[in-house]
Amino acid sequence: MTLADLDAYTPDVYDPVRGTYRGHEVLSNALPGSGAQVIEILNLLEGYDLPSLEHGTADHVELLGRAQILSFIDRRRYHGDPGFIDDPTDILVSKDRAAELRAFIDRRELPPDVVEEPPEGPDTTHLSTADREGNCVALTHTLGSASGVVTEGLGFTWNNCMFQFNPVAGRPNSIAPGKARITGISPAIVLRDGQPILVTGAAGGTRILGAVQHTISNTVDFDMSALEAVSVPRWHWEDQLLEMEPQLYHHLKEELEGRGLDVANDAFVAQLHAVGIDPETGRLTGGADPRGWGGGSATVSSSRVRWPSQLP
Repeated sequence: MTLADLDAYTPDVYDPVRGTYRGHEVLSNALPGSGAQVIEILNLLEGYDLPSLEHGTADHVELLGRAQILSFIDRRRYHGDPGFIDDPTDILVSKDRAAELRAFIDRRELPPDVVEEPPEGPDTTHLSTADREGNCVALTHTLGSASGVVTEGLGFTWNNCMFQFNPVAGRPNSIAPGKARITGISPAIVLRDGQPILVTGAAGGTRILGAVQHTISNTVDFDMSALEAVSVPRWHWEDQLLEMEPQLYHHLKEELEGRGLDVANDAFVAQLHAVGIDPETGRLTGGADPRGWGGGSATVSSSRVRWPSQLP
Protein backbone atom coordinates (compact mmCIF):
# COMPACT_ATOMS: atom_id res chain seq x y z
CA MET A 1 0.00 0.00 0.00
CA THR A 2 1.56 3.28 -1.09
CA LEU A 3 0.68 6.97 -0.87
CA ALA A 4 -0.02 6.85 -4.61
CA ASP A 5 -2.62 4.12 -3.97
CA LEU A 6 -4.37 6.37 -1.45
CA ASP A 7 -4.17 9.42 -3.75
CA ALA A 8 -5.72 7.45 -6.59
CA TYR A 9 -8.56 6.01 -4.50
CA THR A 10 -12.13 7.21 -5.04
CA PRO A 11 -15.25 5.67 -3.53
CA ASP A 12 -17.55 3.73 -5.83
CA VAL A 13 -21.02 5.28 -6.08
CA TYR A 14 -23.60 3.18 -7.90
CA ASP A 15 -27.30 2.54 -8.17
CA PRO A 16 -28.74 -0.16 -5.91
CA VAL A 17 -29.54 -3.60 -7.26
CA ARG A 18 -33.31 -4.04 -7.54
CA GLY A 19 -35.65 -6.99 -7.39
CA THR A 20 -39.23 -7.82 -6.48
CA TYR A 21 -40.77 -10.15 -3.91
CA ARG A 22 -44.52 -10.81 -3.82
CA GLY A 23 -45.34 -7.37 -5.19
CA HIS A 24 -42.73 -5.53 -3.07
CA GLU A 25 -39.63 -3.84 -4.48
CA VAL A 26 -36.35 -4.78 -2.81
CA LEU A 27 -33.33 -2.46 -3.01
CA SER A 28 -29.88 -3.51 -1.82
CA ASN A 29 -26.19 -3.05 -2.60
CA ALA A 30 -24.63 -4.21 -5.85
CA LEU A 31 -21.68 -6.56 -6.35
CA PRO A 32 -19.20 -7.12 -4.81
CA GLY A 33 -21.79 -6.84 -2.02
CA SER A 34 -24.50 -9.44 -1.50
CA GLY A 35 -27.70 -7.61 -2.39
CA ALA A 36 -28.11 -9.70 -5.55
CA GLN A 37 -27.84 -12.87 -3.49
CA VAL A 38 -30.58 -11.72 -1.11
CA ILE A 39 -32.83 -11.09 -4.12
CA GLU A 40 -31.90 -14.47 -5.61
CA ILE A 41 -33.02 -16.25 -2.43
CA LEU A 42 -36.27 -14.29 -2.36
CA ASN A 43 -36.89 -15.15 -6.03
CA LEU A 44 -36.51 -18.83 -5.18
CA LEU A 45 -38.92 -18.56 -2.24
CA GLU A 46 -41.48 -16.69 -4.32
CA GLY A 47 -42.39 -19.92 -6.06
CA TYR A 48 -43.70 -21.44 -2.81
CA ASP A 49 -46.58 -20.64 -0.46
CA LEU A 50 -44.52 -19.67 2.58
CA PRO A 51 -47.39 -17.97 4.44
CA SER A 52 -49.16 -21.36 4.57
CA LEU A 53 -46.23 -22.87 6.52
CA GLU A 54 -45.88 -22.52 10.24
CA HIS A 55 -42.78 -20.43 10.95
CA GLY A 56 -39.82 -22.48 12.16
CA THR A 57 -41.21 -25.91 11.29
CA ALA A 58 -39.07 -28.55 9.56
CA ASP A 59 -40.74 -27.84 6.22
CA HIS A 60 -40.09 -24.10 6.54
CA VAL A 61 -36.48 -24.58 7.67
CA GLU A 62 -35.68 -27.04 4.88
CA LEU A 63 -37.29 -24.97 2.13
CA LEU A 64 -35.61 -21.73 3.11
CA GLY A 65 -32.31 -23.50 3.80
CA ARG A 66 -32.30 -25.07 0.34
CA ALA A 67 -32.89 -21.67 -1.23
CA GLN A 68 -29.92 -20.34 0.75
CA ILE A 69 -27.48 -23.10 -0.19
CA LEU A 70 -28.38 -22.78 -3.90
CA SER A 71 -27.62 -19.06 -3.71
CA PHE A 72 -24.25 -19.77 -2.06
CA ILE A 73 -23.30 -22.19 -4.84
CA ASP A 74 -24.01 -19.38 -7.31
CA ARG A 75 -22.05 -17.01 -5.06
CA ARG A 76 -18.94 -19.19 -5.24
CA ARG A 77 -19.37 -19.58 -8.98
CA TYR A 78 -20.19 -16.01 -10.05
CA HIS A 79 -19.57 -13.29 -7.44
CA GLY A 80 -16.70 -10.85 -7.85
CA ASP A 81 -15.83 -7.22 -8.45
CA PRO A 82 -17.85 -6.20 -11.57
CA GLY A 83 -14.98 -3.94 -12.58
CA PHE A 84 -12.92 -7.08 -13.27
CA ILE A 85 -15.48 -9.65 -14.48
CA ASP A 86 -18.57 -9.82 -16.67
CA ASP A 87 -21.22 -8.54 -14.25
CA PRO A 88 -23.52 -11.52 -13.48
CA THR A 89 -26.14 -9.45 -11.60
CA ASP A 90 -28.82 -9.73 -14.28
CA ILE A 91 -28.54 -13.52 -14.16
CA LEU A 92 -28.52 -13.73 -10.37
CA VAL A 93 -31.64 -11.59 -9.86
CA SER A 94 -33.63 -12.99 -12.80
CA LYS A 95 -36.88 -14.87 -12.26
CA ASP A 96 -35.78 -17.34 -14.95
CA ARG A 97 -32.68 -18.28 -12.94
CA ALA A 98 -34.85 -18.86 -9.88
CA ALA A 99 -37.25 -21.06 -11.85
CA GLU A 100 -34.30 -23.12 -13.10
CA LEU A 101 -32.88 -23.61 -9.60
CA ARG A 102 -36.25 -24.48 -8.02
CA ALA A 103 -36.04 -27.83 -9.79
CA PHE A 104 -33.17 -28.72 -7.43
CA ILE A 105 -35.30 -27.74 -4.41
CA ASP A 106 -38.19 -29.87 -5.63
CA ARG A 107 -35.87 -32.89 -6.15
CA ARG A 108 -34.05 -32.20 -2.85
CA GLU A 109 -30.76 -32.12 -4.79
CA LEU A 110 -27.84 -29.72 -5.13
CA PRO A 111 -26.02 -28.72 -8.34
CA PRO A 112 -22.23 -29.16 -8.63
CA ASP A 113 -20.34 -26.81 -6.32
CA VAL A 114 -16.98 -25.09 -6.66
CA VAL A 115 -14.13 -24.67 -4.18
CA GLU A 116 -15.36 -23.26 -0.89
CA GLU A 117 -14.11 -19.77 -0.10
CA PRO A 118 -12.98 -18.54 3.32
CA PRO A 119 -15.71 -17.19 5.61
CA GLU A 120 -15.85 -13.56 6.61
CA GLY A 121 -15.21 -12.32 10.11
CA PRO A 122 -18.04 -10.89 12.20
CA ASP A 123 -16.49 -7.46 12.86
CA THR A 124 -19.25 -5.44 11.24
CA THR A 125 -21.61 -2.63 12.25
CA HIS A 126 -25.04 -1.86 10.82
CA LEU A 127 -27.37 1.13 11.18
CA SER A 128 -30.98 1.36 9.96
CA THR A 129 -32.74 4.70 10.16
CA ALA A 130 -35.84 6.46 8.80
CA ASP A 131 -37.62 9.77 9.34
CA ARG A 132 -41.19 11.00 9.03
CA GLU A 133 -40.48 12.53 5.61
CA GLY A 134 -39.80 9.08 4.18
CA ASN A 135 -36.00 9.33 4.06
CA CYS A 136 -34.37 5.96 4.77
CA VAL A 137 -30.79 4.75 5.12
CA ALA A 138 -29.49 1.20 5.53
CA LEU A 139 -25.76 1.50 6.28
CA THR A 140 -23.33 -1.36 6.88
CA HIS A 141 -19.62 -0.93 7.58
CA THR A 142 -17.18 -3.79 8.04
CA LEU A 143 -13.65 -4.08 9.29
CA GLY A 144 -13.55 -7.70 8.19
CA SER A 145 -10.92 -8.61 10.75
CA ALA A 146 -8.25 -6.42 12.27
CA SER A 147 -4.66 -6.71 11.04
CA GLY A 148 -3.16 -5.27 14.22
CA VAL A 149 -1.36 -2.65 12.10
CA VAL A 150 -1.82 1.03 13.01
CA THR A 151 -0.22 3.77 10.90
CA GLU A 152 1.90 5.90 13.21
CA GLY A 153 0.31 9.26 13.91
CA LEU A 154 -2.98 8.47 12.17
CA GLY A 155 -4.59 6.15 14.72
CA PHE A 156 -6.68 3.87 12.51
CA THR A 157 -6.39 0.11 12.18
CA TRP A 158 -5.93 -1.49 8.77
CA ASN A 159 -8.23 -4.37 7.98
CA ASN A 160 -7.13 -7.89 7.14
CA CYS A 161 -9.49 -8.79 4.30
CA MET A 162 -7.09 -10.27 1.77
CA PHE A 163 -8.09 -13.72 3.07
CA GLN A 164 -11.58 -13.08 1.73
CA PHE A 165 -10.30 -13.28 -1.83
CA ASN A 166 -10.14 -16.64 -3.57
CA PRO A 167 -6.43 -17.58 -3.66
CA VAL A 168 -6.95 -19.66 -6.82
CA ALA A 169 -6.27 -17.70 -10.02
CA GLY A 170 -8.89 -17.38 -12.73
CA ARG A 171 -11.94 -17.24 -10.47
CA PRO A 172 -14.35 -14.27 -10.25
CA ASN A 173 -13.10 -13.45 -6.74
CA SER A 174 -9.37 -14.09 -7.36
CA ILE A 175 -6.82 -11.56 -6.11
CA ALA A 176 -5.91 -8.65 -8.43
CA PRO A 177 -4.46 -5.15 -7.90
CA GLY A 178 -7.16 -2.57 -7.19
CA LYS A 179 -9.87 -5.21 -6.98
CA ALA A 180 -12.55 -5.30 -4.31
CA ARG A 181 -13.24 -8.64 -2.64
CA ILE A 182 -16.79 -9.90 -2.27
CA THR A 183 -18.63 -9.28 0.99
CA GLY A 184 -21.75 -10.50 2.74
CA ILE A 185 -22.86 -6.93 3.39
CA SER A 186 -26.41 -6.45 2.10
CA PRO A 187 -28.25 -3.45 3.58
CA ALA A 188 -31.75 -3.40 2.17
CA ILE A 189 -34.86 -1.24 1.81
CA VAL A 190 -38.22 -2.80 0.91
CA LEU A 191 -40.94 -0.77 -0.82
CA ARG A 192 -44.67 -1.43 -1.10
CA ASP A 193 -46.44 0.60 -3.78
CA GLY A 194 -43.40 2.87 -3.93
CA GLN A 195 -43.39 3.57 -0.19
CA PRO A 196 -40.71 2.19 2.18
CA ILE A 197 -41.98 -0.38 4.68
CA LEU A 198 -38.70 -1.90 5.93
CA VAL A 199 -35.11 -0.71 6.36
CA THR A 200 -32.75 -3.44 7.50
CA GLY A 201 -29.24 -4.89 7.57
CA ALA A 202 -26.99 -6.93 9.80
CA ALA A 203 -23.53 -7.75 11.09
CA GLY A 204 -22.16 -11.27 10.85
CA GLY A 205 -20.01 -12.05 7.80
CA THR A 206 -21.72 -14.14 5.13
CA ARG A 207 -24.57 -14.79 7.57
CA ILE A 208 -25.60 -11.15 6.99
CA LEU A 209 -27.32 -11.83 3.69
CA GLY A 210 -29.27 -14.78 5.06
CA ALA A 211 -30.39 -12.76 8.06
CA VAL A 212 -31.54 -9.89 5.81
CA GLN A 213 -33.48 -12.36 3.68
CA HIS A 214 -35.05 -13.81 6.85
CA THR A 215 -36.17 -10.36 7.96
CA ILE A 216 -37.71 -9.50 4.59
CA SER A 217 -39.57 -12.83 4.45
CA ASN A 218 -40.69 -12.52 8.09
CA THR A 219 -42.13 -9.10 7.30
CA VAL A 220 -43.76 -9.90 3.95
CA ASP A 221 -44.78 -13.54 4.43
CA PHE A 222 -45.58 -13.64 8.14
CA ASP A 223 -46.66 -10.04 8.80
CA MET A 224 -44.19 -9.62 11.67
CA SER A 225 -43.25 -6.32 13.27
CA ALA A 226 -39.66 -5.12 12.97
CA LEU A 227 -38.83 -6.41 16.45
CA GLU A 228 -40.46 -9.79 15.83
CA ALA A 229 -38.75 -10.12 12.44
CA VAL A 230 -35.26 -9.72 13.89
CA SER A 231 -35.92 -11.73 17.06
CA VAL A 232 -37.41 -15.06 15.95
CA PRO A 233 -35.02 -18.04 15.56
CA ARG A 234 -32.96 -18.18 12.38
CA TRP A 235 -31.00 -20.74 10.41
CA HIS A 236 -28.29 -20.62 7.74
CA TRP A 237 -27.14 -23.08 5.07
CA GLU A 238 -23.93 -22.05 3.31
CA ASP A 239 -21.90 -25.19 2.70
CA GLN A 240 -21.99 -28.68 4.23
CA LEU A 241 -24.09 -28.01 7.34
CA LEU A 242 -27.51 -26.50 7.89
CA GLU A 243 -26.82 -24.36 10.96
CA MET A 244 -29.70 -23.63 13.33
CA GLU A 245 -30.00 -21.62 16.49
CA PRO A 246 -30.32 -23.79 19.62
CA GLN A 247 -34.10 -23.52 20.07
CA LEU A 248 -34.59 -24.84 16.53
CA TYR A 249 -31.70 -27.32 16.59
CA HIS A 250 -32.89 -29.25 19.64
CA HIS A 251 -36.48 -29.25 18.39
CA LEU A 252 -35.86 -30.24 14.76
CA LYS A 253 -32.54 -32.13 14.75
CA GLU A 254 -33.94 -35.66 14.51
CA GLU A 255 -36.62 -34.77 11.95
CA LEU A 256 -34.20 -32.98 9.61
CA GLU A 257 -31.53 -35.66 9.97
CA GLY A 258 -34.24 -38.17 9.07
CA ARG A 259 -34.61 -36.24 5.80
CA GLY A 260 -30.90 -36.77 5.08
CA LEU A 261 -29.70 -33.29 6.09
CA ASP A 262 -26.52 -32.61 8.07
CA VAL A 263 -27.38 -30.11 10.79
CA ALA A 264 -25.41 -28.18 13.39
CA ASN A 265 -26.14 -26.14 16.49
CA ASP A 266 -24.98 -22.52 16.08
CA ALA A 267 -25.83 -19.74 18.50
CA PHE A 268 -24.61 -16.96 16.15
CA VAL A 269 -26.65 -16.42 12.99
CA ALA A 270 -25.90 -12.68 12.51
CA GLN A 271 -27.19 -9.63 14.38
CA LEU A 272 -29.95 -7.64 12.71
CA HIS A 273 -31.36 -4.17 13.04
CA ALA A 274 -34.52 -3.00 11.32
CA VAL A 275 -36.98 -0.14 11.09
CA GLY A 276 -40.54 -0.91 10.06
CA ILE A 277 -42.66 1.81 8.49
CA ASP A 278 -46.45 1.84 8.11
CA PRO A 279 -46.87 3.51 4.69
CA GLU A 280 -50.41 4.70 5.55
CA THR A 281 -49.78 6.31 8.95
CA GLY A 282 -46.01 6.89 8.82
CA ARG A 283 -45.68 5.11 12.16
CA LEU A 284 -42.16 3.81 12.77
CA THR A 285 -41.25 0.71 14.76
CA GLY A 286 -37.72 -0.38 15.55
CA GLY A 287 -36.19 -3.79 15.99
CA ALA A 288 -32.79 -4.23 17.65
CA ASP A 289 -31.61 -7.84 17.60
CA PRO A 290 -31.70 -9.25 21.16
CA ARG A 291 -28.78 -11.58 20.32
CA GLY A 292 -26.16 -8.92 20.98
CA TRP A 293 -25.23 -5.31 21.32
CA GLY A 294 -27.11 -2.45 19.71
CA GLY A 295 -30.37 -0.70 20.39
CA GLY A 296 -32.86 1.81 19.10
CA SER A 297 -33.66 5.46 19.66
CA ALA A 298 -36.25 8.02 18.54
CA THR A 299 -35.71 11.74 18.11
CA VAL A 300 -38.61 14.21 18.11
CA SER A 301 -37.65 17.54 16.53
CA SER A 302 -41.10 19.19 16.62
CA SER A 303 -44.20 19.14 18.77
CA ARG A 304 -46.24 18.62 15.59
CA VAL A 305 -45.49 14.94 15.23
CA ARG A 306 -47.86 13.16 12.87
CA TRP A 307 -47.04 9.64 13.99
CA PRO A 308 -46.25 7.87 17.26
CA SER A 309 -42.84 6.22 17.62
CA GLN A 310 -42.19 2.90 19.30
CA LEU A 311 -38.64 1.74 19.73
CA PRO A 312 -37.45 -0.98 22.11
